Amino acid sequence: MQNSPLNLQSLCVRVEKLERQNRLLKRAILAIFLLPAAIVVMGQAHPARTIEAEQFILRDAQGRQKLTIGTPRVSGVAVDLTPDEPALWIAGNNGVDRAILTSGGLRFSDDKGRALGSYLANRNQSAAHASASDTIEGRSFVLREPNGVKRAELAVVNANPIFRFFDSNEKVKAVLSANGYTIFGTGMRTFGKGKESIQAPNHSMSLGPYGLDFSDEHGKAVITLGGVGNPTAPSILPSLQLFDSDEKSRLELSGRSDFGPSIYLNDDAGKARVSLGLTSLGPYVIVNDSEGFTAELGSTSLVTPRTGEQHKSSAASLVLFGKDGKVLWSAP
Repeated sequence: MQNSPLNLQSLCVRVEKLERQNRLLKRAILAIFLLPAAIVVMGQAHPARTIEAEQFILRDAQGRQKLTIGTPRVSGVAVDLTPDEPALWIAGNNGVDRAILTSGGLRFSDDKGRALGSYLANRNQSAAHASASDTIEGRSFVLREPNGVKRAELAVVNANPIFRFFDSNEKVKAVLSANGYTIFGTGMRTFGKGKESIQAPNHSMSLGPYGLDFSDEHGKAVITLGGVGNPTAPSILPSLQLFDSDEKSRLELSGRSDFGPSIYLNDDAGKARVSLGLTSLGPYVIVNDSEGFTAELGSTSLVTPRTGEQHKSSAASLVLFGKDGKVLWSAP
């Protein structure tokens, strides 16, 4: 039986198709085996590169030096650094270093090179104790709530360190300084007169080196404990004063060493009407009215008009004085 030309042609096409598929399969298998080897070879052909230099400088579009990485020996700038200690300098537009990062801390400066703040670690301490000896420096430190409201501030004002506390509206409520501690009330008050007058918050309590003051909600004095170690008035010792709503002293307890301890009851004009005290002569009570008449009970010093002789009365004596200060009557 003879094959027709069509059958032979169809068979040749099928054989050729099978051979082509076989070649493609072999190439795919070969590629799978060669791929890992190619990756290894490529990796060896492109090793990781290392750039080494004594100094790196980053400049802006105008050619100004903005960032420097190096050592003081090469860069020529040192702030408490050894010559070969690595550091990073960030400069402003005028070329002045604004920030310096070193292994010992971080420093910030203004555009004139003046220190603004720093965080410095004690290099003499071990790593386990470094956090206990770190130093943070700055002109002011502010504590804020998560919403950004300032609640506390530590700063230097007019060469005096102060610690201020604020309310939720960022109004000063208390100040702690080298001169004392003050708690402020509501509202403002004018101190002084004319051009020299100033506006300041009312204080409800003030503790200073010479005394303790309490005020009402309007800033008017209520109680004062003062005269404590005042170098400008060494003869004035501790005293306690109570004031009325017009800030007039109505009661005073004094411990003056030159006159002895005493208690004064004052009128609405602030003038003593009743005095009770103890002097070197002895105890006494003095009562006087607005017309000028006075009564003294106890030990006082009297002067005889005719002779000018002074003599001491006993604690049981009573002396009445007229408006002119002359004795009207005395007993015994």
